[in-house]
Amino acid sequence: NTDGAGARLQAALADIGYGIEPTGSFDELTGAVIRAFQRRWLPDGITGAADPQTLRRIGAVHALYMA
Repeated sequence: NTDGAGARLQAALADIGYGIEPTGSFDELTGAVIRAFQRRWLPDGITGAADPQTLRRIGAVHALYMA
């Protein structure tokens, strides 16, 4: 499963320091990186899923890192 939104998500995670290449493929590594992000930024919801709450938080953290 490859798409532009997935690549943008991966690029945002890479920009804030997570070791992932923006391939656009939601693979096992992407899920692991999302879980790592959630452990740090959303500890009450560690699922590995790119759900709306996680996407909003990634966007907010990314904006802080890029400011």
